[in-house]
Amino acid sequence: MNMMNIDNYHPTIAEKNNLSLTVRELQASENTAWNLLVKATPKGCFMQTTIWADFKEIEGYKTLRYGLFSENNDLVGGCIYYLYPHTNKANLFFNTGGPLLQEHLTENALEIGMQLLLETASSLARKEGAVAIRIEPLWQEKP
Repeated sequence: MNMMNIDNYHPTIAEKNNLSLTVRELQASENTAWNLLVKATPKGCFMQTTIWADFKEIEGYKTLRYGLFSENNDLVGGCIYYLYPHTNKANLFFNTGGPLLQEHLTENALEIGMQLLLETASSLARKEGAVAIRIEPLWQEKP
């Protein structure tokens, strides 16, 4: 039986605020839902589409595609992160045109969703050996 060690348990920001938001890697079967989210989000852009991510992979980039899901497992946001792996140079972990968040979310959910996506970026960047993270949302003001 696999039991959680309470001494090592750290609640997420969503749990602390009683929000059921989770971030997980997007599956290929969710590409259409993701692209519809990009299209429906006023600040969405082509650099967050799966087609652009596929193109960047052809160029040699590694793409990491993550969705933000509500308690009903609805896709309400997310981000496609990019990394161009260098073996003998510093690697930059970045995102262009995102993260994306549905505008109908409450102000609290928007803030927590963004925090979860930034925490995911930080964790992934460390895992990938990146020395820095660059996030480039297409916002005119902070949500």
